[in-house]
Amino acid sequence: MAWTHRRGTLTRRDVLRRVMAGASGVALLLTACQRGAPATPTSTAAAAPKTGGVPAPKRGGTLVMAQASDPNPVPGNIDGSQGSVLSGLVYQGLIYVDKDRAIKPQLAENWESNADQTQFTFHLRKGVKWQDGQDFTASDVLFTYTNITPKYVPTASATFKSILQKVEAPDPGTVKLTLSKRYGPFLSFLNVPIVPEHAYTGTDFSTNPRNRSPIGTGPFRLTNWTPADSMTFDRADTYWKPGQPYLDRIVLKIIPQGASRIAALKAGEVDYLPYTEVVPQDFAALKDDSSLQWATGLTSQAQVYLTLNLDHEPFNNKLFRQALMTALDRETMTSQITLGVDTPAISAFHNSIGWAQDPSVNLLKQYAFDPAKANLMLDQAGLPRGSDGNRTRPLRMYVEIGRPNFDAISPFVQQQWKAIGVPVTLMPLDRQVMQDMVFVKRDFDINLNESNSSGDPEIGLARFYTCNSIQPIPSTNGAGYCNADVDRLFADGAESADPRERGPSYAQVVKILSNDLPYLSLIDRQDHSIASARFELKSTFWKEGLIYDQMSAVYLK
Repeated sequence: MAWTHRRGTLTRRDVLRRVMAGASGVALLLTACQRGAPATPTSTAAAAPKTGGVPAPKRGGTLVMAQASDPNPVPGNIDGSQGSVLSGLVYQGLIYVDKDRAIKPQLAENWESNADQTQFTFHLRKGVKWQDGQDFTASDVLFTYTNITPKYVPTASATFKSILQKVEAPDPGTVKLTLSKRYGPFLSFLNVPIVPEHAYTGTDFSTNPRNRSPIGTGPFRLTNWTPADSMTFDRADTYWKPGQPYLDRIVLKIIPQGASRIAALKAGEVDYLPYTEVVPQDFAALKDDSSLQWATGLTSQAQVYLTLNLDHEPFNNKLFRQALMTALDRETMTSQITLGVDTPAISAFHNSIGWAQDPSVNLLKQYAFDPAKANLMLDQAGLPRGSDGNRTRPLRMYVEIGRPNFDAISPFVQQQWKAIGVPVTLMPLDRQVMQDMVFVKRDFDINLNESNSSGDPEIGLARFYTCNSIQPIPSTNGAGYCNADVDRLFADGAESADPRERGPSYAQVVKILSNDLPYLSLIDRQDHSIASARFELKSTFWKEGLIYDQMSAVYLK
């Protein structure tokens, strides 16, 4: 049968839940369904909160956020909250994916597909305008999906190039997409920002001035951007949700140091810190403050890891990479630095994606902390100690300035590798400089990084491991890792929408990566966002997850 996505219809999640209800391990399977097979939409109507005791929405007020660095101005070229805030407040996609991995309509009001789900027809929301007053039409979607997403959006570029065969706009309100084959997670990729054709056609997208004074369909428009200082977003009068946004303005302050961000929150100078800006020890200290509110589980969990440049010696030696992992006490690292709020990584996939794991893989056991064994492995790898006690040249580790706990993790790694004769030079860099050096110029040895899994290996993780993701685009395959078996397994795992069918392929990927170690997985983070209690967030923005256009519903209590 063909799937039809309209208000009030039975969703794919409903079907999967009913099928799995009688199976053994119901709780595990339901979790897998939520993480791996997003549901189809039921409604996007923005209604006033109905929770008992919640005050009615009112207009006015300014909310001040803070993050460590400026976002990359290219729409869709996002990684973590730094780019998500800009893209989410100003731009929108055809759909959005909420915190439970459910797919909901955004600029597309509804859609349907053929029986084998290789053709989708989207019916666009009527009356939507760009923030300069021009109409949003199917031509904007066609332009974006043809010229922008495949080239500039790291989370979706490989998929659009290999899966999306044809994009058509038969009329201003309709978009037809044809796939080269059935691809289970496809709809989840359509949360990428749609950009206005009239502002970008015939230009170099990456250098277009509109990147820093963008035109979107979202609830807020960027009215001022002072690099390394702040961004100001004012209410967009063109926004299509009646009565929204309620806030007059959102200000995003750039505060590189974590301690300074926390101090500003305590002083009332900042109202909201996204999870990427909150270290576990600060969360533990603030969670009982009655003037604040917090939430967890708003987004797919992130993993902290080390990217190794496999194009450089000695990283092209697998035994060397395994020795480096064996020389790291990840359990002590996690307990001392995150106070036990986070957990040591057990595989290349965050532990929250349980349906995609191989139960036999446990990096803590496979590479248990053992400096003596690591030294022996380095000897076997042909890297004896020199007269200075070192086995290698000094290795450069890029560390992004302002990332929570990176200033503690990086020297921890440095000291433990020094003990086995591997000297490391720590090099703090601003985000955009780091991304250029790692992904574009590939001029690096090691990069300490953190990335969101998106709750689905195909969406959040394949871009780090597949051969066609080795591109000069941020947040792609920085290691330069290429394994034909891994490519095949990722492709197999993406065919179905059912996690029970997809899981075995990804489990094999996890097994291979645990041996190859192109990246060294360190810590599985848990997300904690903290905000002033003066704003109604729990029944509005936080209800959906970190979908920033949903901040249109936030208001002062």
